[in-house]
Formats: sequence, C-alpha cells, structure tokens
Amino acid sequence: CIRDRYQRRVHGVGCKKICVSFEECIANMEVNNCTSIEAQVSINVPSVSIDKSNGVMLYVAPSSQNVEVVSCASTGMNVTLLTGTEEDPVELPIPEQFTHKVANWTVVTTPVVHC
Repeated sequence: CIRDRYQRRVHGVGCKKICVSFEECIANMEVNNCTSIEAQVSINVPSVSIDKSNGVMLYVAPSSQNVEVVSCASTGMNVTLLTGTEEDPVELPIPEQFTHKVANWTVVTTPVVHC
C-alpha cells in the first residue's frame, strides 16, 4: 500500500490501498468511502468515524485505548491496540452485524456473536 505521513492538518486523502500515519488527532478522524486503509495514530485520537468503507485497520497508541469508533455501512474493521511494551498488540474486531430488539418502548441493540 502507499504510505504517507502527515504532520499538519489534513482534509482529505485518496482512500484506496493507503497507509496513513499521524501523531495526534484533536477531535475526530473520519474514514469515508475507503477500501483497504491502514491508519496509525502514535499519540492520541479521541474518536473515529468509519462510513461506507471496507478493510479498515486502525492502529492506536496506549494513550488512545478508550477511542470511540462509530461505524456505518462498513465491513472488515479492526482496531489494534499497540501496547508500548514488548507485549503483543491486541487486535479487536469491530462488529458488523447487530440484533435490535424493541422492548418497553425502547430499542436495545447488541452485536451478533458468532461462536
């Protein structure tokens, strides 16, 4: 994949088979209409929005272990938590499929778990 490193504010990047690395994101990182993208944040990212994308791999630093990821119409999403030590990174899949149940005038949503 093509590798780019950004040190200033970025508004848009071509999103097909690209690797993006940056130090810090102040508010939100957005991934829209992308295919096969890898993004690595070396310091901090508070939230990530993934929309209409396939094959998203997000690598985050230990300081971003509480990152909020919001996704819509996307598949193949993973977050890899870099430990900052000699331990192996922890890879977490982001669910693509959900069950919605209407109960007591509210909707309860849970991810589908495949055994």
